[in-house]
Amino acid sequence: MADPIQLDPEATPAGLRERLFLHETLSPGFPQYNRDDALRVMWFIRQVLANRVAHPRVFGLRSPQTEASIITDPRQFPGFEGYPHLDSGSMANVYQCVLLANAPHDRRQAAYRQHVVDAITVATAAGIPADQRVPTAGGWKRHGTPSPGPKFQFYRSLQGNDYYTTPLS
Repeated sequence: MADPIQLDPEATPAGLRERLFLHETLSPGFPQYNRDDALRVMWFIRQVLANRVAHPRVFGLRSPQTEASIITDPRQFPGFEGYPHLDSGSMANVYQCVLLANAPHDRRQAAYRQHVVDAITVATAAGIPADQRVPTAGGWKRHGTPSPGPKFQFYRSLQGNDYYTTPLS
């Protein structure tokens, strides 16, 4: 039996990113789940965070910013403003993913374990691999909702969300 999988501590940058990725990405329990798409979404979010840290004014943020201050800004990631103290509804998907990743007698365990490992891998990577970079990644919205703003250009749809790029200057 494999060792239990755990997320990094909540108070660390990696722990915050891992929880954000699991919260924002469809998990294996959804019919439209696809591992490759989930990984693309996690990397896109990672790029959005990097762009918002590097170019805060483009996104209506004060300068300077950290990933943590961006993620916990209610205008940027609603639901994460009280992090690490989030309501159970906001964290339900995160908790379920980790629980099922560690449930050896559940037929879904392997898929959930890989999903959590993917979130940890993307969150703890030293940088964004060249094949996953979207240099002007700007944000995303639920499919069918309006664009985040006039500067945002539609990039692609994945996992029920529309992803956008934006000029960074």
